[in-house]
Amino acid sequence: MSTPANPYNPLQPVEEFSLFYGREDALAFFRQNLVGAHHRHALVLLGWRGIGKSSLLRQLSHQIDERYRLCAINLGELDLPRIDVLLAALVDNILLTLEDAEVSTYRLPEWPDLEGEALVDWFFGDYLGVALAALRQRHLLLVLDDAHLLLNDPGREPVAGEAVEGTSASVTGRDFLARLAAVIGAQDRLDVICALDATFEDRALQIDLLNNPALHFRLAELPLGEAEFLVRESFEVVTEFEDGVVEEILVQAGGHPFLLHSICRLLYRRSEERAHAGPVTTHDLAAVSDAVYEQIDDVYRPLWADSNQNERLTLTGLVHLSRREPGRAVALDRLHTWLASSGSTITTTQLAAALRSLDYKGLVRPDGDVYSLPATLLSTWVEANSGIAAGAAPVSRAEMRLVPIIGVIVVVVLIAVLGVASFSGLFDTGDESSDSDLATRELDFTVPAPDEPLTLTPGTPVLPADDDDVSLDE
Repeated sequence: MSTPANPYNPLQPVEEFSLFYGREDALAFFRQNLVGAHHRHALVLLGWRGIGKSSLLRQLSHQIDERYRLCAINLGELDLPRIDVLLAALVDNILLTLEDAEVSTYRLPEWPDLEGEALVDWFFGDYLGVALAALRQRHLLLVLDDAHLLLNDPGREPVAGEAVEGTSASVTGRDFLARLAAVIGAQDRLDVICALDATFEDRALQIDLLNNPALHFRLAELPLGEAEFLVRESFEVVTEFEDGVVEEILVQAGGHPFLLHSICRLLYRRSEERAHAGPVTTHDLAAVSDAVYEQIDDVYRPLWADSNQNERLTLTGLVHLSRREPGRAVALDRLHTWLASSGSTITTTQLAAALRSLDYKGLVRPDGDVYSLPATLLSTWVEANSGIAAGAAPVSRAEMRLVPIIGVIVVVVLIAVLGVASFSGLFDTGDESSDSDLATRELDFTVPAPDEPLTLTPGTPVLPADDDDVSLDE
């Protein structure tokens, strides 16, 4: 009997319903809002990269009322900001939706020889009206994945000599969304779902189609119980886990779907190589760690880039303290004390605001008045990308003030020791001494950085020409 293909893929949305885990709250949100009521705004799904927005959208056809006919388009696969490309994709997919609904399509108008605003007018005025009429009492549900790409184009004038075939620089993604808002306001059987990267939430609230917060749902990480189910379920068909391996996967990845799929895909592939003989072990997990780390940059770098200076400083401090005491959550006051001892001037109010923002981004996990990191992979990434030295500990301001004082004391003591040694005849050869007969040592003295030990390193001895007459005790 052949074994199942690898069910984990962090780079592709989950299509098959049996491989989709959790998200009952998000699915309930869409079921409750798609019950035949007329919405004048789009339903908006917000989430950070890799959190599972596309996978969730793929499951809606199994969840919503049968009166809704779903027409989904991934805008990330289109050559935007060309509006003609977007309209062509809508026309093609609406046709497929009508055919799937087994309704007549012969009245749909042919693609016209138009461009720019005239083409937009044709789509909303002619084509869409006929499509909705063909569905009779059913609703057309347009699902626009990666809809934030339509917010990324503020419009531009074409460069001199540039020809943009089939579109007009005066028609932007925002223009399209404005027209769509007007149409769904007038058509009670047209509904829209837009999935956006959470980075664009503020911009979305400035768009008529998207500016109803009551119709927004923010997708977060999976609860650890659902994350464990995602890890175990597909593996149990072919093999089992050694004790402690699943727990360690959850420690490393938390409930982040992309990270969980990254780890599990590599572990499943490793198990396949030995024909799933024997359990998945901690050795397997260690063996795939480098490959996993190469993939997590796609998740964390956009979040880091979107964070301000206080948020980066706060996250860096939390990584330091979590590394020194693994598994222990950190209170706000303790984090503030540590940052202040490191020279930061951030206030507790600013720190609290930074923690709220990091929580929104899924980069910290609050529990009452204490905070922890959701995944050790995050700690690893921050250490490698924020200039944190492994094992470094903060130095207090008092210790920093003592460094030059200690340096002066050491220099004075060193001079005294050399003076005493010289007068006590330590460097005598037994005969009358002279400057040329005196063996000397070069001393390399450097005041260290605050987190380095104070050391005195002897340099290479400088010996007289006739080294047979001199003996140095090392």
